[in-house]
Amino acid sequence: MRRFLRRFTPLLPDAETARLWARIKSGCEKKGRPLTFADAWIAASAVQLNIPLAKHNAADYAPVDNLVLLTAATIV
Repeated sequence: MRRFLRRFTPLLPDAETARLWARIKSGCEKKGRPLTFADAWIAASAVQLNIPLAKHNAADYAPVDNLVLLTAATIV
């Protein structure tokens, strides 16, 4: 397990991640499309790092502003 995990770099949330999380959580609720606590952290991390998010349930993330989503349809 340690050998496998060494391939990855853990990214810890910071104050900016927390601000993005709150903005995303609030924004989705105002749009009537609330995200779960965990999904909002995932979205905030992707937005902060300016990286696309590959998800099977991309529709759940559709109301998140500035989030680039990758799905099987966009990868093909």
